[in-house]
Amino acid sequence: MRRARLRHLLLDLGLWALLATPVLRRRVRRGVAQAIWIPLALLTALAVVMLGFGLYTQSRSFLDGDDYSALRTGQSRGTVEERLPPRPLDGPPATAPAEPAGADSCLYYRSTLIAAVPVFRLCFTGGVLSDKALIS
Repeated sequence: MRRARLRHLLLDLGLWALLATPVLRRRVRRGVAQAIWIPLALLTALAVVMLGFGLYTQSRSFLDGDDYSALRTGQSRGTVEERLPPRPLDGPPATAPAEPAGADSCLYYRSTLIAAVPVFRLCFTGGVLSDKALIS
């Protein structure tokens, strides 16, 4: 009861704010720190996850130059696919020329892990490799 009366008296005199200032400042500083650092930590974690996923998917579409050189036109699609990475690119790069006439399908693979171009293009006609090219 005495504390409540003292508090009301201090409130009436305007002195309560002076006594509570260090506590309030500490709470505000802690709140600001949490408001800044928690979202920053979450954004950093998200960026790391996205970077890791991007590198993983890029590595799954990388065709080694030696494997590309070993491919010959006229080989069956099954034989060619044994040397190919598990995942081709989603489509041709923007700078890619038109696909060869008569090709049933073309697959695109990264030739480097870092850059988006150049890429290897492998085109199949009638179940055999009909064209292979390095697209810059």
